[in-house]
Amino acid sequence: MQMLKAYAKDFWRYRYLLQNLIGRDFKLKYRRSVLGVV
Repeated sequence: MQMLKAYAKDFWRYRYLLQNLIGRDFKLKYRRSVLGVV
């Protein structure tokens, strides 16, 4: 249970970094699609 809390704390600490990396990947993946990222 303590490991789960540690993982959750790390995800929360680095949430902005994760959002930026995931957002960039989605933008690159759907850049040339008809609808793009809606």
